[in-house]
Amino acid sequence: METLTKLTCSRCDAEIPEDESFQYDSEDYCEDCYNELFTTCDDCSETIPVDDAHYYNDETLCDDCFDNNYFNCESCNEVHHLDDSYSAFDRLYCGDCFHESYTYCQSCDEPVSRDGTYFICDLDIFVCDYCSENNYQYCDECGQYYEDECECGSNGSNPIRNHTYKPEPKFHGKGKLHFGFELEIESYNGNDLNDTAKYITDKLDGLIYCKNDGSLNNGFEIVSHPFTFDFLKNNLLKKNKLNPIFDLRIQGFRSYNTSTCGIHVHLSRKAFTDLHLYKFMKFFYENPRFIWKFSQRKLENLNRWSTLTGDKQPIIQKVKEKYNPSRYVAVNMNNNHTVEIRIFRGTLKKEGFLRNIEFCHAIFEYTKDASIKNAHNIDGFYAFVKANKSKYINLYDSITRRDLLS
Repeated sequence: METLTKLTCSRCDAEIPEDESFQYDSEDYCEDCYNELFTTCDDCSETIPVDDAHYYNDETLCDDCFDNNYFNCESCNEVHHLDDSYSAFDRLYCGDCFHESYTYCQSCDEPVSRDGTYFICDLDIFVCDYCSENNYQYCDECGQYYEDECECGSNGSNPIRNHTYKPEPKFHGKGKLHFGFELEIESYNGNDLNDTAKYITDKLDGLIYCKNDGSLNNGFEIVSHPFTFDFLKNNLLKKNKLNPIFDLRIQGFRSYNTSTCGIHVHLSRKAFTDLHLYKFMKFFYENPRFIWKFSQRKLENLNRWSTLTGDKQPIIQKVKEKYNPSRYVAVNMNNNHTVEIRIFRGTLKKEGFLRNIEFCHAIFEYTKDASIKNAHNIDGFYAFVKANKSKYINLYDSITRRDLLS
């Protein structure tokens, strides 16, 4: 008769016949110890240590089966099936916990904290912060958002609108490339800001509107509707339509002699191909000294409001993603429809205002046809401006008179 080999239980050291032993991970166990230490996954039938098992509705699960089919709610930590999960900001919740803290934006259908919704009064819906600022209008009179007409009837009649105000753009001039500006001004004469804003808005009806800006001291920003370069030269300037803005200097307003004011110039994003946009941005970021000198900002202010060096995101990444981590960069890509140039010091002088628009237009035209190798070449750019100085008279004069190429 064959004698059975006896083994020793790895846990209790008891001797056990070979045919009555249980094995796990090359270790031998008696039946009692094995049943105490191990169990079986009800989904895949694999043997797993009891300490590593997960339990859900009387089912025992291994790590892989649990991770593939179940989750712990971020709030209550209870186990639930993935089919019953709700996601908010890359975290999973059970239904009860999700609906207690979150809801869905009724405009974009994305999850949003219940504390972070905004009511659209004439639609009777709640929307997220992004949709409220980008898809709807803000009423300065009652503090509500609306789509077509605020329930209070004022429709934001305050001449200085909330900083989130974004009306439907009115395009002036034909062509793909349109410009727009945001000109920040401050009063040093005790001016009534609302009276001033109403005056210039009435004078420039359909061309500009005014908005609050929390970075300013007793001031506001003047924002234009889009216009083409030809419309600026042949209509706005020839007919002196922008003079009510330039005349604000006489009334005690400042834009240049401040520590905060700037003028931001916007260009239509749809006018660029990706290659053109890469070359356009390359001109700014490859020529920091020239851009700084042209901006007329103090270096600390340039770095604060429109850095050329503090943003380490590669240019090619900005172009591909149409995004930059901060809007306080020289070329801001975070607007949906425009490329924003933020480098310029504010100005209420006609020549300075035109110089900045001409600068952006000239760089657009120069980089459109230049090779990647030459797109940021300052000498090539200056030769282009000189050859077109009748179009860029203020820009040519500024570069030459101030010796900006040195």
